[in-house]
Amino acid sequence: MSKNIESVVICCFKRDVHLLRICIASVRYWHPTIPVYLLKDEGHGKFSTEEIEKHWNAKVLETEFKKGGWGLTKLMALFAEENSRILLLDSDTVFLGPVLDYLGQFEEDFVVTGVKSDDPSHYLIPRDYIAVDKVKEIFDKEYVYPGYGFNSGHIVMTRGLINKGDFHKLVDFTDSGFKAIAPVGLFPHADQGIFNYIFAKKKQEGLCSVRYDDFWLWSGLEELSEISLERLQQKKGYNKIIHWAGTKSHFISKMDRSDILFFYEDIYYQKLPFGSLRKKIHHFSRIFMLSAKKALKILGLISK
Repeated sequence: MSKNIESVVICCFKRDVHLLRICIASVRYWHPTIPVYLLKDEGHGKFSTEEIEKHWNAKVLETEFKKGGWGLTKLMALFAEENSRILLLDSDTVFLGPVLDYLGQFEEDFVVTGVKSDDPSHYLIPRDYIAVDKVKEIFDKEYVYPGYGFNSGHIVMTRGLINKGDFHKLVDFTDSGFKAIAPVGLFPHADQGIFNYIFAKKKQEGLCSVRYDDFWLWSGLEELSEISLERLQQKKGYNKIIHWAGTKSHFISKMDRSDILFFYEDIYYQKLPFGSLRKKIHHFSRIFMLSAKKALKILGLISK
């Protein structure tokens, strides 16, 4: 029995709003009516998504904490009093087709994608997902590697099955926020390693079901060159999501398959009143902010 996805939740922060616009345009291009929520991380400062909410029918997902830092805010998408089935996305992703229809065929509580390998020492597993040998040696000797590592930028998840208490050795939740407390070197990329551990552990304990499926394309893959923009324009598409994990840029023109990004960016601004003008304002505002930041770095007034 399949389980339809009820909503899309996009995790975003101040520095990637230009990609958030493209992401939501790609979701709406293929799924015009699906509820979309913005999971805002304010670790780098508050930022407005009013334009996106108003013109692209999105809402902010209200959460207990808003400053989880790099990726950790995505944990908030798990916690809910009632079960609901969502697709959690990073903002540096785009749909290449009616992905929700494809993913809706699966009945498992969680559907993940990344690297499938029977060998836990495959170089990508400890580098990007979980250091299996170290975890079993110093953290949890009962842990069982599931045969894959998955990227946390696109996860079908059932909310309400996992709670804050399940992270008691991994994340410290306080009144002011939360932070990772897991041993360094075991769980790469903040939330990603933690998600990989928790999902495998809960499946191992029989408390949830997890399926691996290859529904993503990493921007660094040669396979990306085979994606036809014309096919997207004709609304034929692919059952895939592109993720610019580790390769995104402040400037779209410098990213792999920028033609796809520009295609969805144009769709975004076409929907807005005075869209061409807004596009120019956003572009020049971004250049100004980046230039100002660079100047402050040169002067030694900021370090990041």
